[in-house]
Amino acid sequence: MTLFLGGKLLLACLTLLVHLIPALGFNNSRVVVGDANNVVCLEGERQAFLQLKKGFVDDYGRLSSWRSEDEKKNCCNWEGVYCSNQTGHVLELHFLNPNL
Repeated sequence: MTLFLGGKLLLACLTLLVHLIPALGFNNSRVVVGDANNVVCLEGERQAFLQLKKGFVDDYGRLSSWRSEDEKKNCCNWEGVYCSNQTGHVLELHFLNPNL
């Protein structure tokens, strides 16, 4: 039984890695900020970040650019968000930036 559960865990980890490797930038894509190459973030990622924002206390408005209105719909243009210019996947979030 332990070996079977270990096999399931290994399969789950491998599946996760297959999906994460492109998002982590191992596909030689550059990281860009903003609209440099008309990068548009993926809708599922944008929705996830909007949900994540709801769980934060943002007294200083550092996440004020994280909005759902049409002019702020592209999460690759949000402060502290860095996207792949090839896939549109969010690759990095910078929360420690004092300008956020």
